[in-house]
Amino acid sequence: MSGLLIQPPYLYPTSYALRTELLGLSYLAASLRRAGHDVSIFDSTINAPKKITDHLYYYGACEEDIKDRILRYSPDVLGISCHYAYNSPETFKIALMAKRINSQMITVIGGCILQLIRKWFFMNVIRSIMG
Repeated sequence: MSGLLIQPPYLYPTSYALRTELLGLSYLAASLRRAGHDVSIFDSTINAPKKITDHLYYYGACEEDIKDRILRYSPDVLGISCHYAYNSPETFKIALMAKRINSQMITVIGGCILQLIRKWFFMNVIRSIMG
């Protein structure tokens, strides 16, 4: 099975957001590789921030670059990290984009912010399962 793990873009009010290592995605990828799966990590936040307004910056690859990465890799499973409220809108955009690309692609969103938005999340999962 092939997998693509994505660190999604995000909007932030300053041009000096803290960057951290993608330890969660790295540990997950290592475990999946050890189990024999082909896994790749895409850190879409590696680019310099783009100024949107005086107090809003976009950290990450554009939607077209993310779409190209998903199309090129064509994973069986797409995992998207969602640890902060400020990257949750982009996380859900990527999940919906993936389903438009391939409705059979298993799409998984993980991260601590899901505990706060689980009601919305599970309602949408149920809707998509039930049609």
